[in-house]
Amino acid sequence: MPSRRRTLALLAGGLLPLAGCSSLGTRPAPPPARLDGVWLVNDRTEPQTVRVTVTESGETVFETTRRLGTFDDPTPNDGNVVVDPALDGPGRYVVTATVAGGESTVETARVVDGDEHCVLVRFTLTRGSGIQPWTKSYRRCDGETKTGTP
Repeated sequence: MPSRRRTLALLAGGLLPLAGCSSLGTRPAPPPARLDGVWLVNDRTEPQTVRVTVTESGETVFETTRRLGTFDDPTPNDGNVVVDPALDGPGRYVVTATVAGGESTVETARVVDGDEHCVLVRFTLTRGSGIQPWTKSYRRCDGETKTGTP
């Protein structure tokens, strides 16, 4: 029966080459995702102008500016709007919402969950002047039955 010192020495020798390594391999690139929509919600008491920009590999593929009323405003351009970027297919999109005083960004590939490759991104303009991102991934895009409710 080996001594305790010998066992510890053998274990330490086997683990020494791994010291300082957090993983044994490189992580694969995140999968591409389809951007099904960008949902804008204004919870603030004043109307807001929001710029939505979608980029892929540093290139702008969609951009729009929307004037949002307050959430309780019943006008057609109220405080609860879904923007359809009408992108051709999946990609590693970066979605940014910008308002006076701040911005928030979501990388769609980081929120894909298994085979749920469609992503809805919501940005809520909070009363404390922040922008709160929220995401939902699901299996089908373009109005098909979704596996969850935002």
